[in-house]
Amino acid sequence: RIDRAWMGTTVTCPILRYSPAVVAEAFASLSLLYPGRIFLGVGSGEALNEHAATGQWPDWEERWQRLIEAIGVIRQLWTGQHVSHRGKYYKVDARLYDAPPEPIPILTAANGKKAMRLAGEHGDGLITDPATWKEYKSEWETGARAAGKDPAAMPVIAEKFVVVGGKEEAEEAAALWRFIPKAFESYFGIG
Repeated sequence: RIDRAWMGTTVTCPILRYSPAVVAEAFASLSLLYPGRIFLGVGSGEALNEHAATGQWPDWEERWQRLIEAIGVIRQLWTGQHVSHRGKYYKVDARLYDAPPEPIPILTAANGKKAMRLAGEHGDGLITDPATWKEYKSEWETGARAAGKDPAAMPVIAEKFVVVGGKEEAEEAAALWRFIPKAFESYFGIG
């Protein structure tokens, strides 16, 4: 009913549990239902999810290499053309017959210096937290400019966790969400 709302994930991980081809297909379908209103937020994953589901948890460098390759596969599939991809991590021989009617922005999640630069280089926008944005904004902008993009024209989503209630409610929320980097530092000190 709201025609201007933007919808997407903050974030999904298309590197281990979910094949980039499956993610591409799901978001292409969503874009047909809601043209111009969908974005895809991607990240390099969390051990809590990826290791639990696959038994794998590669080092940071490999996870980002996988993410960069996955972003490329997703974009290729969204063209609607046949894709025969034989990469380091993914093999795809497929075509999406219902391609997105317009490009779907890919917002890349990052929360550290190297990740911010890569996110600027490979994403169409950014998902981060306020502290990372403040500290590493210039890294993201440098990465975007290196890829020929204007960072001022790219969307940025800064996630901030808020609990409505008192200390008890905050402690309960922190216990449930403690695995998210920088979510509840004052309660768990995991940032």
